[in-house]
Amino acid sequence: LKESVQTIIRSANNKVLEIEGRSSFTINIAIIGSLFLVLVILTVAFFFYKLQKRSEQLIAYREKLFDLLCTNIDDVFFIYHVQDRRIEYISENADRMLGLKGERDIAAFHALLSDENREILDRFVRRAPFHAPEGCDFSMNGGEDGEERFMHLQLYPVKEGGGITR
Repeated sequence: LKESVQTIIRSANNKVLEIEGRSSFTINIAIIGSLFLVLVILTVAFFFYKLQKRSEQLIAYREKLFDLLCTNIDDVFFIYHVQDRRIEYISENADRMLGLKGERDIAAFHALLSDENREILDRFVRRAPFHAPEGCDFSMNGGEDGEERFMHLQLYPVKEGGGITR
């Protein structure tokens, strides 16, 4: 009986050692796999980070070129958000050309118009929404010299989500 119990104990002990050996191998493979996965995730994250930085640099460079172009021509660019009723962007030469003196409110632009020209512009705006580029001509007092300037307003509607937003 004693020998039978020892045989059972040895057999059980061998099974435990065998299971322990297999689990040790599985744990080692899991650790190596986890480290490899972390390395792959970090590599992909770094790649996307560099790609995003490159895109941001290209956009900043293009904006700089656009601002340089706008500063050196006699055209003023407005981006007006129709739904929010606010100006999103005015090119840097607006102060020089229109005499807005840093104002970025549409009311400052209207203040430079005569009653006749304000009516021309209001009549044009009432025809909105535009589905294709349209323009109108008017004049205003402004610029650094305060002279009357003849203007051609050209609207290019931007459609988003089925409606015109800018």
